[in-house]
Amino acid sequence: MRVSGDGTHVYVSGTSWGGDPATGGTSDDIETIAYDPNGHVLWSRRYNGPGNTADDAVAEAVGPGRVYVTGFSETADHVAEFVTVAYASTGTFLWAKNFDDPGTAFDAASGIAVAGNSIVVVGTLGTRRRNLSDETLAYAPDGTLLWSTPLRVGPNPPFCGYVFLCDPSIAASPGGGRVFVAAQRRDAGFVTAAYRASTGASLWIRATETKGWQQSAPAAIAASPNGRRVYVTGTGCTPQCFADEDVRWEHYAAITVAYAGRGVKKWTRLIRGDGTQAVGVAVSPDSRTVYVAGNVGAEDTCQCFLAVAYLAADGATRWSNATRAGTAEALAVGPGDERVFVTGENYVCPGGHCNFFDRTLSFSTTGQLMWDRSTRTPGAAQAIAVGPAGRQLYVTGSTGVFSRNEDFLTVAYSTS
Repeated sequence: MRVSGDGTHVYVSGTSWGGDPATGGTSDDIETIAYDPNGHVLWSRRYNGPGNTADDAVAEAVGPGRVYVTGFSETADHVAEFVTVAYASTGTFLWAKNFDDPGTAFDAASGIAVAGNSIVVVGTLGTRRRNLSDETLAYAPDGTLLWSTPLRVGPNPPFCGYVFLCDPSIAASPGGGRVFVAAQRRDAGFVTAAYRASTGASLWIRATETKGWQQSAPAAIAASPNGRRVYVTGTGCTPQCFADEDVRWEHYAAITVAYAGRGVKKWTRLIRGDGTQAVGVAVSPDSRTVYVAGNVGAEDTCQCFLAVAYLAADGATRWSNATRAGTAEALAVGPGDERVFVTGENYVCPGGHCNFFDRTLSFSTTGQLMWDRSTRTPGAAQAIAVGPAGRQLYVTGSTGVFSRNEDFLTVAYSTS
């Protein structure tokens, strides 16, 4: 989900079933919807790749008068490739580009950012033996491939995809001159790289070893509005995490690392706790505070949304709030009075049958829970965005989770 810079368009992208290809259907398609601020559908577009097989959306970015969607598209031979699709704000289809590494079979983009005149995409290249590497590439506004560069971080990390989300994340500097990528390195913590957005030239690469938490995976990356810092957050676990093939949640931690603009590590902070994981990071408009969202509590205990505020200068904890609410998925920070918003899902299990519901929490800058909202529609929230004026909050996800009748669910709330 993204909101246009002028606040007139709320874009939602996801995956929509187009029917069985054997009977004339299009399998999974990428669907993109544009709403106005009042929830009226301005347009809806579906993208079905040339292979007429699976096409999945995973991330969006907005530029002046445009929205870009990235994910993966399968060929007729079921070889997955990066796909990036561009639309005008009017819904006019502009272009779609696939990117494939000839030596791999399972390639999927995981993030996208607009940096100046470059549309930068990051993702994972995978072989049939599950050996992974990461790739960053950039397109011009007309879809011309400008550059691509690999980030070799070693073989597939252990248990990647089992508990951790191992896909690389991307963020752009405020001026658009640089892009930052966070990835996972086998038994060596986080790898963070900076590139010049226009050329792909490497500016710096840092592998931050999280001692004692060898199996660590970043979940999100954010650049400060003043351009001076880059923050990466994710989850680490000790070697005991997977003892006897059983997840041991007590050995988890949410890890956040701060880098100066040239890649100098400034501080690292860990939050240890039963089932603690990080899912998102954001920086306050004045660049003074870093917010991290995640989860704490194993499946049979708390299951709480976790929101933490750090001082950007030294990583000191301003506040921390664990609210019993379920599983957090995304984080956003609003301008104005700088509210912090976390969304995800909650589940209620009467008689052993669990129902999932969307849930969104609002925190003040002091960590006080301001409001707790849910549509009570069975489903789950997965993405969140604040309008540029800071008055409206948008949440999107799906209804009918784990059923055959899922729909997109998009909700607008007042931030106050």
